[in-house]
Amino acid sequence: MSATPACELTHVDLVFSPKKSLHEIRFGKFVKEKIFTKHSRLVSFSPDTVFCLRRIAIRDGKPIANRIDIIRAICPDEPYQKIPFIRPGGDLLLRVERAESISFVENLILTIEKTGINPADVSANYWRHIHNRLYVKLTPRSYTKAQHKAARLRARVTK
Repeated sequence: MSATPACELTHVDLVFSPKKSLHEIRFGKFVKEKIFTKHSRLVSFSPDTVFCLRRIAIRDGKPIANRIDIIRAICPDEPYQKIPFIRPGGDLLLRVERAESISFVENLILTIEKTGINPADVSANYWRHIHNRLYVKLTPRSYTKAQHKAARLRARVTK
């Protein structure tokens, strides 16, 4: 397998400052990592990789803003959304900022992991479903192994 050229990668700046912010990858497999300092690094994802970026803003040692974004790394020449700390941008599948939505998504990720499914392998359409349902304050459907199998088969057929 050949390495993906750097121009095709999606780059994510991760910073940690105990008094200002925390950026972390919740799930997703990056192909490259560059460490600048103990508080700053850059990770890169291959096209079509799904990952979760959690950002927390901190003031006086307490979190004041929290956000979870689930993003699909874009393929070359594909349209994308500009997202802070992500270059060039990505296909934003899910974004939550409210505390109850963040808690719901964190629990959902844990539930998916407990079934033995890697959240990065979950169908992009499912993450969009979660985003849309939470946005209008409806309960999203759960993700089952049968749905996962169907999504994987569909992905193989459409490639």
